Amino acid sequence: MVFFYLMFLILIMIFVFISKVFFELSINKFIVEKHKHLEYILETKNPPNIWLKNTKNVQKKCLKKLTNLIKYLQSSKLVDSEESRKKMLLKLNKIQKNWMKKEYFKQINIKDD
Repeated sequence: MVFFYLMFLILIMIFVFISKVFFELSINKFIVEKHKHLEYILETKNPPNIWLKNTKNVQKKCLKKLTNLIKYLQSSKLVDSEESRKKMLLKLNKIQKNWMKKEYFKQINIKDD
């Protein structure tokens, strides 16, 4: 009986360890993806290609994702300095205003249905 109890405990510990590792990897991937998208947008002033895959309501979806990135950047601790944060936010707000124009998505050959 003790043997089964120990085996059960070992299995639970393994499960907890694997869950923790998986969770950390998922969070890291999520954060890295956000930063890659931020970098791409700041460099190109365009939405990442993956955001343009679904052509239905592209403008609305891209603006929502950009707004979420802006909110993330406002509170993220993973920014070099407050000056960097302000510069990036200014740039992103300008990009956001540009994306709000209906013609913008026509320029990048996206037909918003």
